[in-house]
Amino acid sequence: MLELEIKDRDILKLLNLLNLKNKKFRRVVAGIESFFERVEQHHLFLLSAGIAFNILLYLIPLLLIAIYLVNVIFEIGSVSSFLTTALEGVLPPHNKTFDFLKNTIEEVNSILSGSSIAGWIGIISLLWLSSTLLSSLRTALNRIFRIPSPHIFFVYKIKDIFLIIALALLVLVASFIFPLTTIAEELMANSLPSNVQSIFSLIYSTVFSIVSSFLLFYLLFRFVPNKKTKRFIRFLSIGISVVFIEISRFLFAWYISGVTTYGLFYGTYAILASIALWVYYFVLIIMFSAEFSQFVFDLRREEIVE
Repeated sequence: MLELEIKDRDILKLLNLLNLKNKKFRRVVAGIESFFERVEQHHLFLLSAGIAFNILLYLIPLLLIAIYLVNVIFEIGSVSSFLTTALEGVLPPHNKTFDFLKNTIEEVNSILSGSSIAGWIGIISLLWLSSTLLSSLRTALNRIFRIPSPHIFFVYKIKDIFLIIALALLVLVASFIFPLTTIAEELMANSLPSNVQSIFSLIYSTVFSIVSSFLLFYLLFRFVPNKKTKRFIRFLSIGISVVFIEISRFLFAWYISGVTTYGLFYGTYAILASIALWVYYFVLIIMFSAEFSQFVFDLRREEIVE
């Protein structure tokens, strides 16, 4: 159970100096202190950095090669547009980000179009390596939710590979649905007055982004940990992640609008540096959401016991 008592002597001295003796206020301060103690104990900043590195190293190349592979096998041009739109819904909404995605996809398609063998080797290799991403996520979430790992490493590796395959199948299914949603958006927008169409398109894209984020985080918090977490923890984690990531996307887009300024330091790699920084913030928000949800659950459980 949680014991909400202020432990830091400097904080106690400051509160006494300011004559802040309200018990509820002190309980809030003690709760904040206890929460950040957990953050420090679980090394959330370090874990987030490791997971962000795995995302940049494994997940993005896997998605890009999956575009090539699916287009070769199924000849579905909408897959590329769907994945581009999905990634735009996660990355900061900035023209430099969109240009980076477009150019990267074009480069991957042009490189791999000459050799299907390279595509097969790449997808098989990255399928195995990308399971490392889920392993790092599982390790972090298990630690936060205090979930044991009773099975051997190989069992979880197989589970990770199946989750990666399931993710690829979901992307394929979503690529069929995406054109229908685009058509529906155009039909509804055309039926509205011209001065309202831009507002409707903005609302529609925002709703699409929120729904996509909700599904992504539901899969993450439901299937990645070794066992199913409490429903309260799961949905609170999802809600916090969706809200704060949607807010931070636009704040970060405003931040990287000055990419040309610090481009003096990074040169042509400025947009890559900004995306890497965003991925780190993205993972950090997820980790903080999980930690805070577990903290609130423990706090509520203590109050019920009392």
